[in-house]
Amino acid sequence: MPECHLVFRRETVRTSSIIAFLLFLAPAYSASLVTFAKAATSTPVRVDTVLARRLVVRADSLVDGQRADSAEVYYAGAAEIYRALVEERGDPQSWRHYVGALEKLGRCQSRLRKYEDAVSTLEKALRLARKHLGEKAPSLLSLYEALGSLYLERRDYVRAERYLRKAFAISPSASDDPAALARLFNDLGVVAARMGRVDSSLASFGKALRLARQAPDEAGEQVIVALNGMANMYRAKGQHEKALTLFREALDLEEARNGTASARAGAILGNMALVHMETGDFDLALAYFRRAMAVKLKADGEISFPVANTYNAMGVCYKRKKDYVRAQECFGKALGIASKLLPERHPYIAMLYLNLGIIHGIQGDLDRSRELLEKALKLVKRARGEKNDQVAQIYENLGSLEFKAGHYQRARRYFEKSMAIAEELGDPQSRIAKDLYTLALLEGKLGHPEESARLAQRAIMRLVEDFADTSVYANPPVGKLRPKNLLLEALDLKSRALTDLYRGRGRLEDLRTAHATVALAVDFLEQERTGYQAEGSKLWLTASASGLAERAVATSLQLYQVTEEKRYLKQVFAFTERAKAGVLREATREAAARKYAGIPEKALAEERDRRAVLASLTTQLEKERSKPRPDSLRLASLEARRFEADRAYRELIDRLERVYPAYYRLKYSTRVPDPAQVQASLGKDTALLDYFWGDSLLAISVLTRERFDVRWFAVDGGLADTVEAAVRAIRKVDDASYRRTARALYTCLVAPLEPLLRGKTRLVVIPHGLLGRLPFEALLVGPPDERPYNELDYLLKHWDVSYHYSAALYLEGKHRRSERAPVAFAGFAPVFRDQAVATPTLASNRRTVDSLAQTGDRSVVAAGRRFSELPNSENEVKEIAALFRRAGRSAVAYVGPEARESTFKAVSGGCRFLHLATHSFADDENPALSGIVFSQAADFPEDGILYGGEIYGLNLTADLVALSSCESGVGKQVRGEGMLALTRGFLYAGARNLLVSLWKVSDRHSHALLVDFYRRALAGQSYSRALREAKLRLISDPATAVPRLWAAFVLIGE
Repeated sequence: MPECHLVFRRETVRTSSIIAFLLFLAPAYSASLVTFAKAATSTPVRVDTVLARRLVVRADSLVDGQRADSAEVYYAGAAEIYRALVEERGDPQSWRHYVGALEKLGRCQSRLRKYEDAVSTLEKALRLARKHLGEKAPSLLSLYEALGSLYLERRDYVRAERYLRKAFAISPSASDDPAALARLFNDLGVVAARMGRVDSSLASFGKALRLARQAPDEAGEQVIVALNGMANMYRAKGQHEKALTLFREALDLEEARNGTASARAGAILGNMALVHMETGDFDLALAYFRRAMAVKLKADGEISFPVANTYNAMGVCYKRKKDYVRAQECFGKALGIASKLLPERHPYIAMLYLNLGIIHGIQGDLDRSRELLEKALKLVKRARGEKNDQVAQIYENLGSLEFKAGHYQRARRYFEKSMAIAEELGDPQSRIAKDLYTLALLEGKLGHPEESARLAQRAIMRLVEDFADTSVYANPPVGKLRPKNLLLEALDLKSRALTDLYRGRGRLEDLRTAHATVALAVDFLEQERTGYQAEGSKLWLTASASGLAERAVATSLQLYQVTEEKRYLKQVFAFTERAKAGVLREATREAAARKYAGIPEKALAEERDRRAVLASLTTQLEKERSKPRPDSLRLASLEARRFEADRAYRELIDRLERVYPAYYRLKYSTRVPDPAQVQASLGKDTALLDYFWGDSLLAISVLTRERFDVRWFAVDGGLADTVEAAVRAIRKVDDASYRRTARALYTCLVAPLEPLLRGKTRLVVIPHGLLGRLPFEALLVGPPDERPYNELDYLLKHWDVSYHYSAALYLEGKHRRSERAPVAFAGFAPVFRDQAVATPTLASNRRTVDSLAQTGDRSVVAAGRRFSELPNSENEVKEIAALFRRAGRSAVAYVGPEARESTFKAVSGGCRFLHLATHSFADDENPALSGIVFSQAADFPEDGILYGGEIYGLNLTADLVALSSCESGVGKQVRGEGMLALTRGFLYAGARNLLVSLWKVSDRHSHALLVDFYRRALAGQSYSRALREAKLRLISDPATAVPRLWAAFVLIGE
């Protein structure tokens, strides 16, 4: 529409003409309409109450439709008509209409963040109501509530409470409207919550919920507000499950009422994110925050408190996750928005200065940190006085700053100031526990372990409900522990302090309690991790607490040395197991629980379908994020779809847990096998070697059918250097370095165990840390002399060798039922003779793919734009298929264009042996984007790459999956968990055994090795024996005896 200029003569204007023009222009010209309405209604207005009511109805619909700017015009027009009505009649009914229109106008202006206009309008309505309707008029209740809500929005809690209390003073005699009373109680609940009065807030929300449920349907909004408020208060009290239950109910009602993109839906999603953050499930929390942010940006706009709050909360989440760069970025964005909405003296601004100050301190910029903290302190004191939770928090962080700078006495004074305020205020947010913990750290630093243990005990008492034992020799039962910030750290600190105390005075009780406390911490870690939903959060927690395992193993060994009690050796084994692949162990246990808990096939099929959809969307999202320039619209769409798919999947799992108790029990079992269980599963010729490698300790649990023992040694950083040098020497054929390091590692890792291995012909190796990259078969038993490679005394010449990620997973694989499969063997060999096939897909989805200098190796070359041909892979798959057919077993080979990703997904679930002779690549930055490459034509929906994240969505019955491709057995190393390789997804999906490679493989030699392996396996040899014999055959030929050509392939399982 062209620009509209409106001129009015000073004469009576027919109201219907005004209204008609308003209705015509409203969608396009809200600003011009205000001017027009004022001009029109400044002249004598013909009173037409029917049209006034139409205006109000239209305005109400615009507000509900998220168009408050247009609604303001209609409310203003209606108010002017009603003003004319009171001038003409002056009766109470006319005044009620006028006051009501002004109230609606004021609420609308508040919604538009025109706070000064809103205050003026509502105060005017209040004055008129009191003057013309009386001090007990029902209108006053609503107006007081509106002003209370307005000041609540402006974070002026004192005025907000004052107006809400005035509303309550008249409500009993003036209103029988339960919805209005519910709204009032909800507002009071919010005020109490913002002022830190949790129990008072919870009581108000509870009353609001009861009232709202008594009211007609229109009170549904107040039910949602009350549920959300109560959930927030239970969150504040640490009752996270109860909070999530109420949040889910509120969100379901809100989405049913107002859709998935309403402002309140965004707020509830943000609150659910806070719960997940507080329980430590940071990746899931960030997923909720991102979804909440998308909703809030649409509903509230970028320059708004909801968006600022979400950036601030995300900053806190990133800080706790130790991603300080992103944390600082989020806090900076929150400050930029808040500075446009609030004066600098506001406490909210001070909070953001505080958060930025904390981040600068963590990153080592102590001067900038101190500057921001002191600035925040000055603002808070000016706005809120000397004693409040923000001042206590700033003192605490100033103390941490001085502690980091080595000024311990200054630090102590700040912590004590913080604690004194927290004591007076009733310990908001467990502030005292944090101060006690930091003081315990300080005492430990000063060499006072007894005082450090005492303070840590007091912190634990603060963090555990109904635990009040001040004795450092007492611990709460694990059943009383709930996810709380610092609890794990406080238990660990107490254990360390008692260990130091034992070293100083030699009292056995100190060491026993240190051991019991760190064991409790490990139990709590597993309990907490099992409760997390996002794998990233589980891995983060495992890595951040990896030091617990070493302290648990070390104290167990100390106690064994002092007491000679065998139970402590068993605990070494238990802690060794808990230090490995815990996240994978939980995942495979959950998958097994679904199969064996009596869940109907229909429900299992639904779970598989939803898991596959979720895996696909997750992979698409990660691929888009990995691009140098992601498509922001596609990214937002994928994030929303992935969030909803994840939510649907988790709701299904929650339902299965409720309906099938056996599934819940099996899924959440955190037990690891004891040595006797593992021993009973081993053959007479087998020994299992379970390694634990800490910063200063190497412990090896040796299990045979007849015996269990532990050997341990002190180590330093030199062992890691030797392992890395050995792997590098094998891969690069560095002869001198290989001979030296391979012999040194045998001497360290295996030679001390020889007396326990006599008579054994098979080793099951459970590596730890970097040992997962080391092929033990290539270690040298004999001296590293100058003999040719085919004559060297390799470990392989003495034992069959297989590997696993933990003894528990090895045992699960042994006990897993072998399922019937309609096809014995399916092999896939894309060959890549036509090098253009799938090239654009890979190039568009990968940042970079490792190139390979040696032609014929199974690797993507030229940064993902071209594949090297694998000429021997076709013969490899066809020859293996022929071996199966000659043995009378069904086999199919998919070669060249037939070896498609879609075909693999379709047939893989019905095959006993799966063999992939192709390219693969590892992505250390994002293991979910490691992948296996298939042949793919441009017109197929699949992209030709089976990504690591997609493998989890498969449903396999395979006894063996062979990945005849480069680096299929390696990936990102995560402390406390192990290697995040493609193998994890196949084990989760149901594969019992895996044959994978540790480095880039020669196409020609892998062909010879693997065909020989299958020939022997079909003849009845075990997988480990067949692999060993196939390798020995290569070693017997001087041309192929170098370890680089045969040691890459390793067996996981059996």
